[in-house]
Amino acid sequence: MIIRQAFESEYATLIYNETLSFDSDIITTEELAEYNTWVLVSPDSQIHGHYVSIDEADCSYLYSILINSSVRGKGYSKKLLEHFLSINDLKKTLHVDIFNAIGINLYKSYNFKIIEKHQNFYQNGRSAYLMERIHGDYLISNIRKSRNTRYTNK
Repeated sequence: MIIRQAFESEYATLIYNETLSFDSDIITTEELAEYNTWVLVSPDSQIHGHYVSIDEADCSYLYSILINSSVRGKGYSKKLLEHFLSINDLKKTLHVDIFNAIGINLYKSYNFKIIEKHQNFYQNGRSAYLMERIHGDYLISNIRKSRNTRYTNK
């Protein structure tokens, strides 16, 4: 399996895969083109999953992550999440449906912590948890960095 940036010619497939997995908030072609879009591809060039992230000045936001239902349970979501975490040193944030126990547990296993609950976050009216990546014993949001100082957790 390799993870690479998605090609524009693959956007329709990614959108279709989202319609099979999500009942709301399906990503658009414009969003795929504007944001960082990565695909998990098998040796025979089949797309088994993807993620989309948005980089801001102080954080990277995991906008969407999906593994095709036919290949779930093989650790592919971990591969995509690890790739997302390795892209840069920015704070990592995401929203996850409050009923998505598998996703919540996955994120917690990678040191994400629930920060707050957002009511009616999704277009279908469901709520989401805002989660943020923890480094050491501190939330990144609690660590203040100056331009000339780099902090390390001990």
